[in-house]
Amino acid sequence: MLIQFIIGLMALAMPSATPVSCECPLTPVKGDLSESEWDRLVIQQAYDRAELVFFAEVTGFGDSSQSMDEANLETSWNATEEKRFGTTPQLRLIKSYKGPKKHFRKSDLQITQRWRLCDMYFNRAETYVFFAKLGKDGKLRTSICDPNRLIRFEEQLAEVEGWME
Repeated sequence: MLIQFIIGLMALAMPSATPVSCECPLTPVKGDLSESEWDRLVIQQAYDRAELVFFAEVTGFGDSSQSMDEANLETSWNATEEKRFGTTPQLRLIKSYKGPKKHFRKSDLQITQRWRLCDMYFNRAETYVFFAKLGKDGKLRTSICDPNRLIRFEEQLAEVEGWME
């Protein structure tokens, strides 16, 4: 009886063999839509769901620890020991599109994410349009399910801005 009890406790303590996946809300079925029309629809839905939408530059990272993926990638750090990419970017606000102005009073922001395994990686010195929500702790949050967009050209920004109107 004691052995069965111990085996039962061990079974409860063992991690599940079911793989963990990132679960996102359903996106629209592409169907006959062109790539541009589908992107527009995804951005419009994300804009409607987000509490804050803004354009910002990644200036650094708030997480000093590395994830397992980063620890295995020597390229995550540059020669000056600055982190080149990460999951909790510190941001310099360039433009806000949606959200209470009080969250944009200072130009320095930081984004956090919910899932360590499913986090989106951001690159230092790159600009993005972010779709975010406020967590219960007051922190800005985003996830890999949000269509945060890397913006390298003015034309890309103009296109995304047009989709959010």
